[in-house]
Formats: sequence, structure tokens, C-alpha cells
Amino acid sequence: MERIVNPSNFSIKQCLLWFILSILIPFNSGMANTQNIKNIVILPFETNSQSDISYITSGAWNMLYSRISWRDHVRVIDRHKLSGSLDNLTAVTENERIFNIAQDTSAEYVMTGSITEFANAFSLDVKLYDIENRSYLTFYDQTEKIDQVIKKINLISAKINKKVFDRTTTTFERMEKEKLISEEELKRIHPEQMMPIHQSKTNDPWWKFW
Repeated sequence: MERIVNPSNFSIKQCLLWFILSILIPFNSGMANTQNIKNIVILPFETNSQSDISYITSGAWNMLYSRISWRDHVRVIDRHKLSGSLDNLTAVTENERIFNIAQDTSAEYVMTGSITEFANAFSLDVKLYDIENRSYLTFYDQTEKIDQVIKKINLISAKINKKVFDRTTTTFERMEKEKLISEEELKRIHPEQMMPIHQSKTNDPWWKFW
């Protein structure tokens, strides 16, 4: 005897199957994306100044947070979550301190920085530690005006995005364009600069091991 399939039952089963798949597929994709996200800790910047510039360090952290965060790629550890790790820190050396913070927060990168005021100028020193490779990248900049410090932080974040995470931002593109214009202007004023010369020093950041 031939079995008769009820179309309505078949349709309900199909709908149920598609409903289950629609839930599981995005979930699995999200899990895959989460596993590829790099975590970075940005420690509060140290200050060396006779004036109270704590508002600048707070602004620096906020700037870095907004510029370094990259959806599905880079996650900046929330500083409220970080405070507990700093309170329980008993490391002796700087390298040990960095490693323990990374371990406690499951971070692949840790950033430190300082803002120093000297002779009516402000200097910025930033280090980005690569925990897995036990190396760090250094960045330096300076300005004569305190209201330009946050702008300089923005430029440093653009370099970090490009150098470390291979992310080209609008700020980085503008920096490269301005650099090219400056080089062309220099060649126009000093034609002898058009001849290639060997340079023993460079301002480009490079990795150091620790």
C-alpha cells in the first residue's frame, strides 16, 4: 500500500529545520570570530609633571580605547576589569609585571606609556608588548602644547593599528600623505636630497625583545 505524505506536516518539519539552522549557524560563526579577536590591555599612563595633568592621561586612555578597538579583531580590556588585576599585582620587575597582567586578563598585548613635561614641552613614550613573542614596540613623540598631547596619541594609535594589526585608518593615510608631501617639498628646496643616501637611524618603530 502506497504511503501518502501529508504536505502540511512536511512543511512544518522544513520550517523547524530552517529555524534550528538559523540559530546555530550565526552562533557558530560568532564563536569563530571571538576566537580570532586579539585582547589588549592599556595601562594608565604615568605622568612626570609638576602640574596636575591627570585629565590628560584619562583623555589619552579614552583616545586609545576608541582608536585601537576594532570590532571582531581587537578588544581593549575594560579598565574597570583591569583595576582588580592591578590591585593584586605583586610582580617585582617590569617584565614580570607585564606578563602577569597579560596572564590575568588573557591579553595578547599590553600597552604602557608616560607623559613627561620638561622645559615647557611634553614628550610621549609608549611601549606595546607582544606577550607571545616576548617583544615590544616603542613609539615616541613630543609637542610644545599640552592641548596637542591627545592629538599625538591619536597619531601613535594609527601607527600601532598599521604596524601591529595591519589596519589602515584614515589618520594613517593622512600621515602618509603629509609625509610624502614633506619629502617632495624637501626635494624641491634641496635637489641634492634626491640622491639616495644611507641613513643609520630611523624614526620608524621596530620590535625589541625582552
